[in-house]
Amino acid sequence: MRKQTALIAAAVIFVLLASCTGPKGPAGPSGANVLSMTFQDGISPFPSYIGVEDTYADSLNASTNYIGSNLLYVGYNTANMTVDRAFIRFDMYPLIPSNAVVVKAYLTLYAEGASASFPVIRAYRVTHSWLQPMLTWITTGLIPWTTHGGDYDPAAVSDAVTYANGNNAMTFTLNNSLVESWMNDPATNYGVVLIAQNEHISDGDEYFASSQNSDYFRPKLTVYYTLP
Repeated sequence: MRKQTALIAAAVIFVLLASCTGPKGPAGPSGANVLSMTFQDGISPFPSYIGVEDTYADSLNASTNYIGSNLLYVGYNTANMTVDRAFIRFDMYPLIPSNAVVVKAYLTLYAEGASASFPVIRAYRVTHSWLQPMLTWITTGLIPWTTHGGDYDPAAVSDAVTYANGNNAMTFTLNNSLVESWMNDPATNYGVVLIAQNEHISDGDEYFASSQNSDYFRPKLTVYYTLP
């Protein structure tokens, strides 16, 4: 986890959530007992938060790491005939109590465009730890992936999302139990990998703003929860 001590100290200092004027996700559940927290590098839940790790892997350039890129690619690049997958992880510890019950959780990404048609994309739970500065198509940054392109549970943990004209904010509704597991056992929070449906055919390559991009367009996780 990146700078865990700084996150804990900052959580004590900042109580109010930071607001933003960038792309919004859907409205969340309301109610007297429903709390919410948003995670976005440099913005929320406080300006010094840097708990997001994201990068992508490319099957053609299988040994290349893309940590410096301000874009995350997902899908099939028809020009290069290559498959792209994006990896993203949000560090929530200890900002949401481990006993919280998730009501809704949304992953919102800002779509910059696509290389062809817009693919249908889903999120999948990554099953192995990875290092952002060294992750590639063939390695976690620590050891080789068991399967090139990343190790993940084949059961999708989000709905199917595709680009809609006039709405650059693409929001994935994540599985509640997945997000709760990240809070209950932070050591097993390996995040998600975004994979396009029919990624091995000419179905387009979507690209999203990464955490290296302008503040308000960075990936965002919003969690609505209750406390027992």
